[in-house]
Amino acid sequence: MSLPLYFAGIAVLAVCLALVAVSRLRFARSASLGLAGIALFALAIALQNHQASEEAAQLRASLAKSTATRESLHAELSAAQDRERQATSRHRTALDRIERHLADVHRTFRSGDRDVVLQAPARETASLDRFDAIEAQVEDLKSLKAKPVVRIERVEQAAPREDGTRDLVRLRDRLAQSIKTDSYDVEPYPGREIVGGRVGKYYAIDIKNASSGIRYFFDGGKYVLHTGHAEFRTSLNAFIRDVLGKLDGNARYDLFVRGNADAKPFEGRIDTNHPYSVVSYLKQSAPDRYTSLTGETRIEKGILRNADLPNLRAAFMRDLVSSTYPVKTPIILEGAVTPQTNERDRNVELILFVDW
Repeated sequence: MSLPLYFAGIAVLAVCLALVAVSRLRFARSASLGLAGIALFALAIALQNHQASEEAAQLRASLAKSTATRESLHAELSAAQDRERQATSRHRTALDRIERHLADVHRTFRSGDRDVVLQAPARETASLDRFDAIEAQVEDLKSLKAKPVVRIERVEQAAPREDGTRDLVRLRDRLAQSIKTDSYDVEPYPGREIVGGRVGKYYAIDIKNASSGIRYFFDGGKYVLHTGHAEFRTSLNAFIRDVLGKLDGNARYDLFVRGNADAKPFEGRIDTNHPYSVVSYLKQSAPDRYTSLTGETRIEKGILRNADLPNLRAAFMRDLVSSTYPVKTPIILEGAVTPQTNERDRNVELILFVDW
């Protein structure tokens, strides 16, 4: 009910009360009292409607204010989320860049062909939080040390230089043919540039158990030789004595190592005693041809698969050779999984390059 009706009701009520006051007739009094009751009822409804209208207006104003506040808070929250996403993206990009730089540093100073080398063994960081992994890699850089100069004395003991030259010529002629000994076999490669930028002669070296004359093979799903380390070093020392010792200081040469695996499917865990997480290698460009570009085998979360085994076996053999002969650390060539299942394909091959 509107305000004009409200005031009209008050007027009707007043008239009715006046009639009651002045009327002497019972009928008139009764009618006046009835009109007064109706007027009072209408007045009460009008008052209630007026009060409800005011409360509704207040509620609408409060709701409008709350809506405006909610929209303002929503806008601020959206802006804060945008800033957080941008900051997270910047941090992730920065961490990616830091990890790449750290990987480059580790790869560079683990190659073994520098005067300064990283002596800490490669650790498994896949199970660590990203920040902890980065911190661990940075901590490992404290082990950067000048590489000790280790030389094979055999060449220096050769009294006249011309004798050393004659030995080198005899060695070249001997390596031109297949060599088979109890400890190692040497087979010349026909190509002169297996690795891009290195033109010369290449030789495949198979280290064998001197007692049995059998090459070293890996168990299925394994990249570590759990037995025969002493025998392997004995055979390797024979090759060093007969070949590398005569080359060292007299000819430019490099050692390469290439791993293989057969086609038998495999998935397992990384060896905790040799926890490689990243293995760098020279990429293959064609059969028996490699570039100077590097690739990486990454072991994610410590899960090892068959395709990882060739380069992991090469990394293990590289470290085993360099621990025996630290003068020349082998460089890993990209390995391969053969198309058949054959235990004899679970091996590692040493390749010698000589610049002659």
